[in-house]
Amino acid sequence: MKTITESQLQMSALLRSLLSLEYSRHDKGWTVLVVLKNLEEKAVLVTQRNQPRVWKSLDRAIKHVSKFYAPASDYHIELRL
Repeated sequence: MKTITESQLQMSALLRSLLSLEYSRHDKGWTVLVVLKNLEEKAVLVTQRNQPRVWKSLDRAIKHVSKFYAPASDYHIELRL
């Protein structure tokens, strides 16, 4: 699966190429899968150390993404339980 860094996500949001975010639940918490206009597949949001970015709770994940990357009204949100 492709990956996207936090800085790349921020730039994509500024360029309005962000289509949707899929919040996916795992044993360790919630991860974010990103769908961009120019990508054919989903990309996992990763940290600078190339590890998946994980949040313990869904509300913290959504608040973080909305605050630092793009308001939730700018893209479609999907949940995978």
